[in-house]
Amino acid sequence: MNEKEQLKKLAQELDEASIREKAHELASWVESAVSDMAYEQHREWEERGWVAPEQKEHLDRLKAEGVIDIPGRYADDLYNDAGLLRDLLGDRIYDYGKTPADRIAIAEALKSLRSFTAWQEALDRLISGWRERV
Repeated sequence: MNEKEQLKKLAQELDEASIREKAHELASWVESAVSDMAYEQHREWEERGWVAPEQKEHLDRLKAEGVIDIPGRYADDLYNDAGLLRDLLGDRIYDYGKTPADRIAIAEALKSLRSFTAWQEALDRLISGWRERV
């Protein structure tokens, strides 16, 4: 392998490492964002009754079911909402990826980090939309 090929290979490895690093950052950010949303919405519901009707119904149902950690369970439920994940992930991936190809690479790396259905569905829809633009 000549020097030019070695440099090209090194650049690809650095890009792959950068993509994996961004994917890990994004996955962590999504977990924190969903948790923060759930705890904030729970606080608003419990202290002031200020939440959207669908959120109130959801929180009321969890309370009626006898759930002890309502905000934790609510966070789990939000984390299983493919539409919410698609919105959160799409915005952040768009910030990180300069081109549709970059965004697809980051989304593919994110898919490898979590295996649950909502995560996969959200990322598949994003990837599908970006592939149309490549």
